[in-house]
Amino acid sequence: MKKILVCLLVAVLAIPTFAQSTEKDKSDSKAIAFSSRQGALITKVYYPLGNVKGVDFEVLLMIDELKLEKMACLRLKVYSSATDDDYIGTLDADEIDACVQSLNYIKDKMLPSTPVMYTECEYKSKDGIRMGAFSSTKGWSTFVYTKGYTSRSAKFLKEEDLPVIIEKLVNAKQKIAEVQK
Repeated sequence: MKKILVCLLVAVLAIPTFAQSTEKDKSDSKAIAFSSRQGALITKVYYPLGNVKGVDFEVLLMIDELKLEKMACLRLKVYSSATDDDYIGTLDADEIDACVQSLNYIKDKMLPSTPVMYTECEYKSKDGIRMGAFSSTKGWSTFVYTKGYTSRSAKFLKEEDLPVIIEKLVNAKQKIAEVQK
């Protein structure tokens, strides 16, 4: 009887752990939902846009061959040598303008300032991509997290890398418009 109670107790205590792991992987991205369709034949075509200090940018075109529907998005990929894993985040096509606007605000308004207190400013996508900047005693640093729930997906960049990231986002928007025709 004690063994059964102990097993039951362990099982009950483990439930929140499993709930948290599925919760952290939850995405509100339309592209993730499209690619996860059940009973669909999805063709995926990848268009590389280049790399910015360890962050790979690529446009993903997905075609539902049975329904003849297309959807494209921007994927960001970071390799973690600590876990020997790739961490991939998705930015829906309709999120790119807001992300570019946010990063331009950071570039034009935040980076020229010298905050007295630690300051952070970030954009977050539906899939948990986080891009932004933070101040430190050495000035501003920029960052990209492809998965907001783990620091293993983070790349910390320099202030001067932000315009290059913005350029990649603008190129992605153009490529998405081109491939969805």
